[in-house]
Parts: sequence; C-alpha cells; structure tokens
Amino acid sequence: MRYLPSLAAFAATTLFNQVLARGSRSTPASSPQINQNFSLVQVNFTPGVNTSKVSPLPRDILALSIEFCYIVDYLGDVGKPNNLSFNLLSAIQSIIGAPPVIRIGGHTQDNTTITNVFEPGNLEAVNVTFNGGLFKVLNENVPENQSFVFGLNFGQNNVEYPLAEVKGIEANVYASRIDAYELGNEPDSYAGRGKRTRPWNVQTYAQQQVDWLTQIKSEVTNPSHGFQLGAFASQPVDQGNFSIPEINALGVPEDVGNVKFESDHTYPFSQCTPEQAAEISLPALMNHINTIETFSQFSPSIASAASINTSFVLGETGSVSCHGAANISNTFGAALWNLDLMLHGATLGMRRVHFHNGSPFYYSVWQPVEVNGTAPRAWPAFSSLIYVAGALSGTVNPTIYELEALSSDTLALYAIYEGDYFYKILALNLEYYSAADAAAGKARPQVYLNVSSGLGDNVRAFALSGPNADTTDAGEVTTGGSTYVNGTPVSVSGLPVILYPANGIVPINASEALIIERNPNSTTT
Repeated sequence: MRYLPSLAAFAATTLFNQVLARGSRSTPASSPQINQNFSLVQVNFTPGVNTSKVSPLPRDILALSIEFCYIVDYLGDVGKPNNLSFNLLSAIQSIIGAPPVIRIGGHTQDNTTITNVFEPGNLEAVNVTFNGGLFKVLNENVPENQSFVFGLNFGQNNVEYPLAEVKGIEANVYASRIDAYELGNEPDSYAGRGKRTRPWNVQTYAQQQVDWLTQIKSEVTNPSHGFQLGAFASQPVDQGNFSIPEINALGVPEDVGNVKFESDHTYPFSQCTPEQAAEISLPALMNHINTIETFSQFSPSIASAASINTSFVLGETGSVSCHGAANISNTFGAALWNLDLMLHGATLGMRRVHFHNGSPFYYSVWQPVEVNGTAPRAWPAFSSLIYVAGALSGTVNPTIYELEALSSDTLALYAIYEGDYFYKILALNLEYYSAADAAAGKARPQVYLNVSSGLGDNVRAFALSGPNADTTDAGEVTTGGSTYVNGTPVSVSGLPVILYPANGIVPINASEALIIERNPNSTTT
C-alpha cells in the first residue's frame, strides 16, 4: 500500500506546527505594501493543464550516491549503526514513505577486492573489500524502506569479482533492499585511467557489458533486481558516440534484459585543475539560467531512455567535481542549487538525481563521522531534500511544470499538479545574498509573487531559509521552521508556516525558497 501522508502529517513531522500571520517578514502578510525598490511578479494560470508541458515529479527524484569506500562511515558497522545517517534518512521516510535511494558506487566500486587501502593525499581508497558484515549493515542499519543501487566492479576486468558480489548479495541481503546493479563507474574513461587497453570504445564496452551482465543475470534470484547501464563520465556534448543513445542503438538493453535505469554523471564546475577552480563562484552555481543551459544537453539521453521504456537518472552529481570546493559546495547557496537541479531535472524527464557523498567531500549532504577534528553534522544541502519531500507530501501522482516565461537568472517557479488540479507552487529566489551583505546590514532584496489567479487570495507558505547564501552551518538553515543539524528536526522559534490571508501576494527573500499553497483553513478561494 502506497504511503501517502497528508500535508498535515508533513507539518507535524517537520515541526511545521506553529502558525503566525506575519512570521519573520518585515512586511505585514495581511496586505503587503510593495516597495518601489522591490519587484512584483504576477503568476498567472489558465484553467486545466497543458499535458505537453508537464512531467512526472517522481517520489524518488531525491536520491543519493555514496562513494563505496565510505559506505561504512555512512551506515555504521555491524551492530553499530551511524545514528546521524539513520536519523536523516528516517526524516525523509517519515514525510514521503521511503528514504532517498542510495547508489553505492563511485571510483572505488571498481577497486573492490580485499581491504580499504588509502594512499597519502588520496581521498578515495585505492583498494576496497567487503565481507558478510556489509550485508548485515545494509539489512539492519537503515530505515525499513531503504533501497540501494549496488555498484559492481567492472574496472579490474575480471568477471569473477562482480559475480562474487552478486552471489553474496542475492543470498544475504534482504530482497527489498536492492533496486538495481550497476556494472562499472564511468567506463567511458577507462582507457585514460589505465583500466582498459586501447582500443576501448562504445562497441567494445557494449560487447563486454552484454557478456558480463548475461553471466551476472544468471546469479540474480529476484526478478525485481534490475540493472542500471551507463554511468558515463563525459557530458553529452563531449561524449561523441560513447553515450546512452548509442548503447541503445546497439541493442545493449534488449540483449541484457531487465534494464531499469540508464545513467549519466555530471558536475557543472570542477576544481580538478587550477584553471577550472578559478572559474568557480557561488552566484554562477546558483544562477537558474546556467542550470537550464547546463542540463539541456541531457535531453537526447532522457528521450532515448524513454524510447525503450526505461528511466534516465543522474547517477552521480554535485556542484564541483574532485570532491567539492570549500565554502562553495557546503553552503546554503549550493543547497538551493541542489533544489533547483532536482526540480528542473524532473521537468526534463529525469527519474532520479543522485547527489554524491564521501566523508571528507565538501559537496556531501552530510558528514557522517569526524573528519580532521570536525564533528559529524548535516550540511545545508540536506535542507534541499527535506524541501522536495515537503513538496511531494500529500500528493499521489504529482506532475511538475516550470513557468518558463517567468524564469530568469535569479527566479525559478514550478507548478505542482494532481491531474488537472493545481496543487502548489515551488518558488526559488536564487539572487545571491552574501554573508558580506548581511554583515554590512544591506537590505535583503525581495520579490513579491501574486499567486491569486491560481491559488486564491488566502495562501500559506513553508520557507527554506538561511541568513545568507554563504553560510555552511546547517543550524542556521531552516525548512519550515526546523533545523536538522543532528538528524532530527529542531524547531526554531518564530520561523513557522506563514499565512498570507488577504490578496495572494507573497514575498520571497533573495537566497530563499518557498512552498506556496492554499490555506486549508480558508473559507474563500
């Protein structure tokens, strides 16, 4: 039976149970006075839904990827679950019925043999092993509805490795835990990384995938355990024919069978070289038009996956490749980018967006263990997952539509529907409001949204807020009035659900996101 908590359940779960007429807004919610220095955006709606413009908003759009060598950091050891991770995953499950799907993968999935071995200066293990203890961890250390995409070793070019992995998993891991197997991480880069001899191209990859997965499939005892193909490193504009459309044209999914997902990886920025690092900035990351332009290149892969009745996923992503950038990837501004990526990705037809994690990685959603004297904690990025869970709360088969005519560098608006019924609007003000602006006492810019044509005059809003875009302290970031530093929601006085009962005009601050919907206690529409 599908778990469909009501919005009231979402409110109670996340401590959205204090309702004020004004909240912390400087302008009275009952009748906002529009300052000439602020802007008013009229959000107009027409009856019904243009079905050519809406896309499903999957309940599993919010997903995670954890570097294989850090999976025990995140989930704990046998009999010793990581409480922070368990609480954070449970917080999502309590809202939408299941935690984010976790892909266990990354570079180190292709090094799985005996024991974790690190080299000085390398944040990823050069050799990894697991035994039956990992199976117990996957069974026992996670919320009851947790599922995984399990990354198999393709990189060391010995089919016995993934065969042994699958045999062990099928015999020992709860059937409901496994969603799919992924054979290899970023195989399009194998020749350059010394994992295959040249010529290594899409044809040799396709042949070996079919050969190995045919053998592996014989060891899969549960038909619900499918496969995830691809996991390609290069962006589509750079892939040439080493791509999802090409492997589909070669018939790989048909030859393998039971392919559930096809995957690409991407990071909009990189710090792998000094030249790349010099291009990184938080305002550029947050910029909505940059996000639209960056991810438009995935449309052919999304369409190709759909054409064979499978789902496209971003199997690994984050703000800045090579493990993230300090004071960029771990900021509240980056959390707003995460949020925009999930919502915009859904409008493009993506099924899941897997944000990558590793204990010392700056783009991680949370840090599960102590790293260099820094205590375990959630990062602001976790707030983006709670926000999307809140947007999904109370829905059955939601669809999403981006109000493209109103899109700008700093504004993104998404309409959520149930059938033909307009349910709520997700508003993101992506204008960069910096810590320096806040320290100097600079007024925080606002945009006023008139949503009365779609939601009526009496509405309410749940805010995803922080003091500025630069903060790295999850304790300063609130989702509907709660923080999640230690994995459980803690109510912050004065930041609850905010009511706007008079004219359907709602202010949204720079570097903030809102869920706006009808006030269920309203007697008018």
